[in-house]
Amino acid sequence: MIDGDPSSFSIAEADLPGYDTDDDHTFARAAGDYQAFGFFDTPDEAKEKLADWGYRGGYITGFNPPGLIAGVLEGEYFVDVELHLFDSFEHAHTAFEHFVTYRTGVDDVEYMDDLEAHGNEWAALKLVSGKVTNSDVDAVYHVYFFRRGNMVAIVQTRGAEPYMDDSAVADLAAIIDEKVLGTRDAVQPTPAGGIETPATITPTP
Repeated sequence: MIDGDPSSFSIAEADLPGYDTDDDHTFARAAGDYQAFGFFDTPDEAKEKLADWGYRGGYITGFNPPGLIAGVLEGEYFVDVELHLFDSFEHAHTAFEHFVTYRTGVDDVEYMDDLEAHGNEWAALKLVSGKVTNSDVDAVYHVYFFRRGNMVAIVQTRGAEPYMDDSAVADLAAIIDEKVLGTRDAVQPTPAGGIETPATITPTP
């Protein structure tokens, strides 16, 4: 059972040399904060299910690559992270399955079954959709979900399809899992935002 602050296990700038934290989309989420949750159709659905699953709160952040869009067109990528804690392994498993199923509802999503496994259970999805801003290059989104104990982690990369390595998102998930397991130093960051204006991962441009 994970009982600490989920931000302690998040990816940090020290793990991504050259990347900057997206302060406008970095938030702690309180146990009773159900607004703007990205895996439900309505706030009422989020409130009901998260309460049933014993939601204990979470942490959301993102990272901008060196050069921003120019960097993306050279192989860099944006990173989004969500960590969520629940009151039991069983409830975390239910949430994990719901989150994965919700994201597979997007057209043209592909499962990636050949990545490195992390956590007690995992799933990874790929979506090619739209173009990188101000270019004619296809944009690609990779999302890696995993559950470790009573925590569900979601990591997303957003990059240029011709230059992205499909395994990059699994490498980022490994950082989180290593912090949970204690094989990598876990340092709690200071959130730049607050729980009153939460952010969510978006699977499409």
